[in-house]
Amino acid sequence: MRAITNVLGGLDEKINLNRRINQTIEAMAQAIFKSWFVDFDPVKARIAAIQEGRDPRRAAMSAISGKPDAELDALPPEQYDQLAATAALFPDELEESELGEIPRGWICGALGDICSFTAGSAFKPEHQGSTEGDYPFIKVSDMNLAGNEVFIQSANNYVSRAQQSEMKAKLHPLGATVFAKIGVALISNRRRLLTTPTIIDNNLMSASPIEGKSGKYFLYSMLSTIDFNTLASGTALPYINVSDLKKVAIIRPPSDVWRTFEAKASSIFSMMQALTAQSLTLATTRNTLLPKLLSGEVEVFGKSES
Repeated sequence: MRAITNVLGGLDEKINLNRRINQTIEAMAQAIFKSWFVDFDPVKARIAAIQEGRDPRRAAMSAISGKPDAELDALPPEQYDQLAATAALFPDELEESELGEIPRGWICGALGDICSFTAGSAFKPEHQGSTEGDYPFIKVSDMNLAGNEVFIQSANNYVSRAQQSEMKAKLHPLGATVFAKIGVALISNRRRLLTTPTIIDNNLMSASPIEGKSGKYFLYSMLSTIDFNTLASGTALPYINVSDLKKVAIIRPPSDVWRTFEAKASSIFSMMQALTAQSLTLATTRNTLLPKLLSGEVEVFGKSES
């Protein structure tokens, strides 16, 4: 029994480790977004450097990388040049706007300028219950499934193409961000990214980036900074309207800035998705092994119990 516990415990330990790593990685991505697009750290670093007679580009490089100026020259040439190119994207001046001081050349806009919102579809009981099919049909509860902490990788219900056509259910595209639009789930401010074309029920809504205006990770990160509770209407059953979401005021950076963030975030989120997929495989292996180990169908060989 101890050998069985060791085998299963090892799998659980790796799954838990992957989850903790992903939490750290996501926090890192959100910290970068906040630094660039909320706190404007690279811009402020350039301004301070000019006032102090230092190199503004190097100051921005330090703000972006988190490395002190003395360590920048130790970077590999390719990494140094890439960091310098990113630092050059940020201006060295803030200007007044209706949203307060923003980097020169950036503009004030609305959330609806960079994404489109699509409501979910009704999910009648007769179409529920299948664990296989062409499309996942997710509910709010699917956001709580293990492995779905950031990406929707699995669902409790699936439907066929024929059922999707019969229901006239909308397909929400890969890369869209989904979130609750009504009820208690709205309060939690959870966001999830779709990894495949997906149907969502009518308690959910999705936001998809408009081509040339945003990217999926830039949009996901921006949505994660917005408290939807401040937009909620109703008392007994809070809800949010698409019209209110579209009007949310945002600060829009130039295309080359958000695209640079998108490329950086892409590598981070890809790592997260790979770890999540690995954890799902490990969980499947664990669940398959458990009854076989307990029945003796599969034996574990190791040190004898003392």
